[in-house]
Amino acid sequence: MSSICTPMEPTAVLRNRLGDAPCRSPRVLSNAARRAKIGILTTVAVMSFAAMAPAAWGAGTSPKTNGCYAQWWNTAFSGYCTPATVSGYYRIFADCAAPQAPDIGGTWRYIGKGSMVRPFDSRECRFGINFARVEFKG
Repeated sequence: MSSICTPMEPTAVLRNRLGDAPCRSPRVLSNAARRAKIGILTTVAVMSFAAMAPAAWGAGTSPKTNGCYAQWWNTAFSGYCTPATVSGYYRIFADCAAPQAPDIGGTWRYIGKGSMVRPFDSRECRFGINFARVEFKG
């Protein structure tokens, strides 16, 4: 069993009171312990950065609603009909990524059956988008 050295005492001179084993300084880490500590700190730093990074680095396309769909990229989103299979009012809705940013529902627009509209609405979220979709009311 080794004792803990004080910073002012030379390690070679100090001996454990119970035997001949030299004491060890709490400030000295082995190479393996130093590498483990650096690895843990690096992992924590990378995970912290990933948690702060916006969800805006993505893109996607929604399922079609009566031939119309939403598409989104980074912070922008748009709605398209290719062609609309049902006449009625359509709008785009986006779930903005940041909790403090409100979700965005676009203006309802009438689109007739057979109309090809590219795009019928385009908007932006400030911080990023989780998803966008087309909403319909007849």
